[in-house]
Amino acid sequence: MNKYLLVFLTILPVVLCDPIEKIPCTYPKSKAICVCPGDCLTQYENKTFCLVNNCYNWDNKCISTGENYYTSLIFNALPPTGIIGIGDLIMKRLDLFAISLSTSLGGCIFLLCTTCCGGWYTAKKNDHNEGAFAEKILKCYTKYSGVLWVLFMIVWWGYRLYLILSNKIVDGNGCKLSK
Repeated sequence: MNKYLLVFLTILPVVLCDPIEKIPCTYPKSKAICVCPGDCLTQYENKTFCLVNNCYNWDNKCISTGENYYTSLIFNALPPTGIIGIGDLIMKRLDLFAISLSTSLGGCIFLLCTTCCGGWYTAKKNDHNEGAFAEKILKCYTKYSGVLWVLFMIVWWGYRLYLILSNKIVDGNGCKLSK
């Protein structure tokens, strides 16, 4: 029984692995110098074939396997989906999605809770006729904390749009977005 399990576990990774795609070299100038037919190919150890680089497929031309550039751009550019990070989720960038979602929804929940606590404190002080100063602070807090929260969300949204438009961002697999 153990012998068969060992054989199974030895053969399983070999069967499940993707086969290495070998692309034959071209020899345009001399028979001694191998030239790979595409930019996404790399010659393998001075052999007579080339291997496809990560993030690309080969179908007689280089095809990028990155997530779609335009879909990510559209979903990041639209305010309702861009602010909460749906475009980042489409790019499979869960780190950026988590930052966007925690900034938008987390900031909203934080401001609601702290404003409610401030209102409760102000009401408690008003019962003892000491609430004028607490009311001024609460008005200032609710006014300017909301503005700062919205400004931060807009700056973060604009920065993500800049990264996509300048093609400086990679998808969840580490590949450039494909156009």
